[in-house]
Amino acid sequence: MKKILLATDLGANSDRALERSLKIAKENGFNLHILHVVIDDENTKKNTDKVKSYLKDYKDADGLNVVIDIVKSDKPYTTIPEFASKIKAELIIMGLHGHAKFRDLFLGTTVERVLINSSTPILMVKDKPVGSYNKILCGIDFAPASKRAFRTATHIAPKASFEIIHTYQNIPVYPNPQFINTMGKYTLNEEEREKAMAAFIKEETKCFKGGSLKLNYEFLKTDPYYALIQESEKREIDLICVGAYADPSEKIGAVANSLMSDPPCDLLVSGAKE
Repeated sequence: MKKILLATDLGANSDRALERSLKIAKENGFNLHILHVVIDDENTKKNTDKVKSYLKDYKDADGLNVVIDIVKSDKPYTTIPEFASKIKAELIIMGLHGHAKFRDLFLGTTVERVLINSSTPILMVKDKPVGSYNKILCGIDFAPASKRAFRTATHIAPKASFEIIHTYQNIPVYPNPQFINTMGKYTLNEEEREKAMAAFIKEETKCFKGGSLKLNYEFLKTDPYYALIQESEKREIDLICVGAYADPSEKIGAVANSLMSDPPCDLLVSGAKE
């Protein structure tokens, strides 16, 4: 990973996502692009100067390669992923707090559209950073989206401890075969779970370039959403990462959608698009 993109509204609480972006860029030597989407007629120079003034207040900005872009668009949900693709950013960072107008644009249907139409994972920053991510909880269903979310997390926090959970419920129902590759199976038997997890860990350990990958895994027979919420609190998690899939009945799978509506901590989500 070489480049990350912060999409900011420049609102009252936008400093949280900015700080996290700067920390991630500083710790890993990434280039940081800051994008502000102008929805109404706003002063471009004024907004650029505002971003620059924010950067002056953060020591983490020293020595970083930061590029500021102001783009006018009434469809930020398409502008952001298109811009990320244009500059070849490998992560989009957004804040969860801000003015109501911005919050309406970037949550709910907007994030769904971004995830469905973008192959770039999104980091949603809720909390004010107090340091690096130390404990990351990953919900893994062995589908490409959750694997991509996990690998992105290892890139932005290579020294963190990774807690992996795979939840299952004994429901003898499988999705339509055409969706298995993007969604994974609803159920796996014990032998299949162990084999899938072993293959996943082997592959990720092989690809990891940050030294020794610190991870633990657990199988939980429970609802995936509640498992992620409960385990994040019990294990004092800094960041949750999950994959999101799209199917005919839901724009985003229920687990990712529920987490995005009110995450217990920062949340990293990857969509199903390759």
